[in-house]
Amino acid sequence: MSGHPSRSHGSLADAAERQMKAWAMSLEVRERVDKERALQEVPRRTHPYVSISRQCGAGGTEIAQYLARHLGWEVLDREILQYMSQQYRLPETILEHVDESRFNWLWDIFGTWLDRKLVTQTEYVSRLGRILMLAARHGPLIIVGRGSQFILPRERGVLVRVIAPEQDRVRRVMRRQGMSREEATQYIATQDRDRDEFVRRYFHRDASDPQHYDLVINTQFTSPADAAELITLLCRSRFGDELKS
Repeated sequence: MSGHPSRSHGSLADAAERQMKAWAMSLEVRERVDKERALQEVPRRTHPYVSISRQCGAGGTEIAQYLARHLGWEVLDREILQYMSQQYRLPETILEHVDESRFNWLWDIFGTWLDRKLVTQTEYVSRLGRILMLAARHGPLIIVGRGSQFILPRERGVLVRVIAPEQDRVRRVMRRQGMSREEATQYIATQDRDRDEFVRRYFHRDASDPQHYDLVINTQFTSPADAAELITLLCRSRFGDELKS
């Protein structure tokens, strides 16, 4: 007789454990379904956008400005830094040091501990993603760089890569920034390396791979205005009635 209470207690404990496991499994399933539904909703809530990835000096920023005139969409380039500076009360000069550039890993780990006004590149990318998602839910966008082609829903974007021969890019940077040929060559090499490393580190992609893009434009013989026309035609074909008149 003395063994029955313990067996009864054990069966109750087993039943409770089974019930807890079943509850945990059902909760896990619900959470997974909720996440899947949320992910499915993202494209529906995202406006059309154009993402312009560019080699330094190839004219990506100029193309974005022409495109904005054609489509009536907002351009996000340095405006992203200005917004983040205001939103997070950080000096824009600090954000420039982490924007699309390589970052020393020791600084990435200890930077904010040494100075609370600093932001690591990892934090920058996290905040950047949130801002781009919110902006794309607000209205159509033209985004220059920042890995946006790997942040926003692929099916809602026209992804463009802008390239040009090095000698053309050097001449453009010399003219635009008043640099010597040697300075411009070094500047281009540094910018391209840092931008490629930014994408590789945080999005695990090769920014120069043409398979990531709908359109690759070589500006050696294509003006920024003509390039914008090409992108506009593609946007009109892709998004039709969603475009602003």
